[in-house]
Amino acid sequence: MRKRIIRRTALALALMSALPAAAAKKSPEDVCLNGGYAIVMEKCTGKAQKLSDYSHKSNVRIVPGSRIRFLPQTGPRANAFYLYFVRVPEFFTLTWLDEAGNALRTDEYGTENDPVYFNSLYIKEYGILIPEDAAGFEFVSGSDGFIAELRLYATAEELPATAERWQPSHEKADLLFLIAHPDDEHLMMGGIVPIYAGERGMKVQPVYLTADLTRRKAEALDGLWSNGQRNMPVFLDLIDKKSDNLKKALEIWERAGVDPLGMIVEQIRRFRPEVVVTHDAEGEYGHGAHRAAAYFLQLAAEQAADPAYYPESAEKYGAWQVKKVYLHLYGDAETQTVLPVDEPLAAFGGKTAFEMAQIGYEPHSGSQGEQWLKLLRSREYDCSRYGLVTSAVGPDEAKNDFFEHLGGTDQ
Repeated sequence: MRKRIIRRTALALALMSALPAAAAKKSPEDVCLNGGYAIVMEKCTGKAQKLSDYSHKSNVRIVPGSRIRFLPQTGPRANAFYLYFVRVPEFFTLTWLDEAGNALRTDEYGTENDPVYFNSLYIKEYGILIPEDAAGFEFVSGSDGFIAELRLYATAEELPATAERWQPSHEKADLLFLIAHPDDEHLMMGGIVPIYAGERGMKVQPVYLTADLTRRKAEALDGLWSNGQRNMPVFLDLIDKKSDNLKKALEIWERAGVDPLGMIVEQIRRFRPEVVVTHDAEGEYGHGAHRAAAYFLQLAAEQAADPAYYPESAEKYGAWQVKKVYLHLYGDAETQTVLPVDEPLAAFGGKTAFEMAQIGYEPHSGSQGEQWLKLLRSREYDCSRYGLVTSAVGPDEAKNDFFEHLGGTDQ
């Protein structure tokens, strides 16, 4: 027990000592087209040149009603643009314009009419495609904010690699990945997203129990994007308070008047996954929310199949029988499924899933130290090891793939 406490303390100290990541600089092949466009700004503080100076420190201040209009003058036409907020407005609109500057139509971001970025004030980096029939566009802010960069490019392929073009959450998922906090998907269970979403192109649906800070949601999206996730995660927004056991975690949410079990049952019925995966039943290093994720997911997988439980979500989505339930670190070395986190992945230029997990963690705390990396590959915290708790398709034999015996994703 003493050894486990010492290791937990070492892990916490290593995470606390991590440094923030630096802003990206212009790459030699980056060709911005802003110079060929007429840029008109209204109710903005700052010069248009700041929108393409490749700095996150210089920015343009926007307020409700701020307008930034782009229309082509000379040179090649842009088909995409990169938008980086230092402070994200609660919502904004993009009006697409014809050659004469007349409005074609308007898209909303961050409102109920926007199925992808609804409540998107935590998204800082956008990669947005310009419709083929549009010559330019006008950005209008709905609230206060700061724009660091708004750069135009000839093709989507020229956008910075960090520019995020999120798709809606899956209609049907192959794997539902229940995560206690943003960063646990890389720190505790690193490798799942790059292997299944990035390398294999499977439909992975992350669902976060807690993420009650906009900063943490932004970090979650940045980390997931780097690991190959392209469909929006779900944030259940449960209160995140420190708890070192399951009872405390449950009491916190009970006092808040929320029902995590019902929420998770609904997500299973909504996404109809073949496989569900979450934390260690002992909470890895003992965290109450990690323990709660394991506790609730096992119950939810069972109850989602029975329409008598939570009949409202059963009526909305139908009942659903999950075929396999995995918990991190469940079982022993002989029975555990071990993911190939050290094998090179073609989707990431030969980097391994464990290396991609490190990259995915960077938005959360910057550069990582050797101390916690060693802990995560130790037997006690090994991010590659999972146990099959329940299965409708029999026990695993090869024990190296969550989808063993499922014969693909259409069954």
